[in-house]
Amino acid sequence: MRKLLFTIEGRIPRRQYWLAILIYFGVAVAAALVVRLLNSLFTGTVGENGAVTVTGIAALPYILLSLGYTILSIWSGICVNAKRCHDRNRSGWFQLIVLIPVIGQLWYMIESGFLRGTRGPNPFGPDPVDVVTAATPLTVSA
Repeated sequence: MRKLLFTIEGRIPRRQYWLAILIYFGVAVAAALVVRLLNSLFTGTVGENGAVTVTGIAALPYILLSLGYTILSIWSGICVNAKRCHDRNRSGWFQLIVLIPVIGQLWYMIESGFLRGTRGPNPFGPDPVDVVTAATPLTVSA
């Protein structure tokens, strides 16, 4: 899992890309549950708009959770998306196309989530689909 989420080298197929998306979703749900738990442990003041404010040392767990989650998810997202770009024979910088409103985001979603990567090796490494297939040879019994 560390190689999938936290290294920038190599290529990943669509299946691993979608697995990473599911992992991100699961971690986000877990973080939300931890925040709910923290809300029950460290009560704050409720403002007129319904927002809960926690101050002082009681805010430290919230800050640490938010900072850790943000740093890890940004770095991991860059790594996973760069490897998916590599599988499409593009530089990892291609993921910046999402900064173009609507069209860039749609284009990147289609390229990374639905189109097959380059067949065979490319400058970023061997075809991950061929590697998976080669790792599980077929045996024929008579």
